[in-house]
Amino acid sequence: MTVQQIFLRTAPEAWSCLKGIFCIYKPPRISMKKVVDCISWNLTDELNKMKYFKPDELGNAKGGVHTSLKHVDYTYHPLALGELYHKADFTFSFVDKMLPIVSGVCVIGLGEESRSVAKKLKAAQLLSTYTLEGKLGVATRDYYYTGNAVERTTYDHVTASRLERVLMKIQSHNQRRLIDQLGLLPNSQAAYEVLSKGLVRPNAVQEVVLYGIKLIEFKRPHFSIEVTGVNIHADYLLNLINDIGLMARSTAHTLQIRCIRQGSFTLDLALIRKQWFAEHIINNIAVCKPFITKMEHEHVNLLSLQDYQEEQRIVYKKQLEEKISVPSEDIKLLGPSKDVNLDEK
Repeated sequence: MTVQQIFLRTAPEAWSCLKGIFCIYKPPRISMKKVVDCISWNLTDELNKMKYFKPDELGNAKGGVHTSLKHVDYTYHPLALGELYHKADFTFSFVDKMLPIVSGVCVIGLGEESRSVAKKLKAAQLLSTYTLEGKLGVATRDYYYTGNAVERTTYDHVTASRLERVLMKIQSHNQRRLIDQLGLLPNSQAAYEVLSKGLVRPNAVQEVVLYGIKLIEFKRPHFSIEVTGVNIHADYLLNLINDIGLMARSTAHTLQIRCIRQGSFTLDLALIRKQWFAEHIINNIAVCKPFITKMEHEHVNLLSLQDYQEEQRIVYKKQLEEKISVPSEDIKLLGPSKDVNLDEK
C-alpha cells in the first residue's frame, strides 16, 4: 500500500495534521512518560521554528495619493507574541501503556480526537506477539535480570526438547482453560464449531489468553521464546519465564521483553527514536489510518465468552419451547439456563 508523502511548509499546516494514531518503536529501559516528553519537545521545537505566517502589510494612502510607505502589523510576530506552541498543547493516549522494561511496537494516539479511537482499539483486545529472552540457572526477586538473585540452580539437564515439551504443556493448559470457561468438552463437536469461528476473547480486558507459544532459540543457559495472545502485559510475561524455569526443573529470569506486533501494527510501521518528528509522525498517521478502520471491524466478529453463553441459553430455550428432543450430552454441554426450568422437559 502506497501513501502519498506529506510535506510541511507552515506551522498551522503541521498542527492540523498532528491528530490521529501512530506507531513507534519504544526503546528498553525508558518509561512512557519520557517517551511522551521526548515527542512533545521535538514537536514543540519543530513547530515553533516553522514559519507562522507572513505579517500583514498595509498600504497607506493620504489625499488620494498612494505613498510607498508601508505599515507592517507585528501583532502576531514571533518576537512580539512569543512561542506559539507549547509542550502542554499535545495530548497523548495509549492502546497499551508499556512498562520501562518492555520495548518494541507501541501504538499512541495524538490529540483529543484520537482518545476515543485508542479506547476502541484497547477494547478490541488486539492480538499481540512478544519475544522473550530468558536465562536459566538464576532466580531473581522481581523475575528480571536487574533484581537480586535469590536462588541458583543447575541447568545442564535442560535441553531444547525439554523446553519445547514445557511450552506445549503451557499452551495446552491455556487452551483447556479457555474451553472450560466456555462450558464445553475438549473433544466435542460444539467446541470445534466455536473455535473454528475465530479467536475467542475473554470477557474482561484484564484477563490474559495465550493462543500460541514456541521456542525460537536455545543456547544454554540462554533461550528465546515467542508468545502470542491478547491482554498480555509485562507482569504476566515475567511470571511466565519464571514458571518455565521451574517446570524445567531449574530456575530462570527474564533478560528482555520485546513486542513485535499489536494487531496490524508491526515493526515495519514503527518509528525509531530519530524519526520522532512532525513530518515522520504525520506520514505515519496517514499510513496507519487504513489499519485502524480494518481493526475496528476485524474484532467485532470475535466471540466473547459472555456472548456465547447467552447465545447458548437462547438456543436451549427455543429447543424446549419447540419440544425438540435434546440429547442428554448436549444438555450437559450447554448447561441449564436461569430462565428455564428443566422439569418442564
